[in-house]
Amino acid sequence: MSRYGLEIARKYGAKLPGFQCSEDANIYWSRYRSDHLTLLDHISEYSNSFSPDYCPDSLKTLEKWYFDLYENDSFKLFNIDRSTFESCMAMYLGEVIVRNTEADWIVEAFAFVSGKYELGVRKGTYTVMLWRLSDHYQTPNNKRMQSTYRGYKKFAD
Repeated sequence: MSRYGLEIARKYGAKLPGFQCSEDANIYWSRYRSDHLTLLDHISEYSNSFSPDYCPDSLKTLEKWYFDLYENDSFKLFNIDRSTFESCMAMYLGEVIVRNTEADWIVEAFAFVSGKYELGVRKGTYTVMLWRLSDHYQTPNNKRMQSTYRGYKKFAD
């Protein structure tokens, strides 16, 4: 890895929560996942745009809803900010992957900063770490606004 890449990795790692041991990290990330899925379930009750049924196609409607909220600056209608919604999206994507493929949730130590851990999903040798879909509105090559669905398809295929 280049020095620049290492610097970026360390900056990212600095944002991750730190833990004394992996058991504490597992407890934290399990609660984080559960809390964000519950929040998404709750706010979706007030939307005609999205229903969390955990089927792969629901990722398309979730992402459409996200872009509608972003374009209208409407996250505040649910008393959340964009980054919280992006965290909900990441947890939902992970849960859709786990429920519909042979993937599992994992918590692993972050390699570049001691004591930091990440949450992700793994199927075989393919792993993606999910904390939040940071600044998702800036995702390149996402004209159809279906990048979360395409992320799911990487696991499904």
